Amino acid sequence: MKGTVDRWVPGIMRAFVTRLSGEAGTAETSTILAWIVVGVLVVFALQQGLEEAGNQVIAWVKDQFDQ
Repeated sequence: MKGTVDRWVPGIMRAFVTRLSGEAGTAETSTILAWIVVGVLVVFALQQGLEEAGNQVIAWVKDQFDQ
């Protein structure tokens, strides 16, 4: 199995590099990078939202014990 994969990798990498070279490749690369940035921003937004929701739940539970 490893020998088979080792034979495929150079061809796959060569095809990938050829595909990403030139104007079309540059546009594709910038699109990929833009989606990565959007993904990172979404993850940070979700994290912040979940932290805020968690803080509100903790505050609510504390208020219930204080009453």
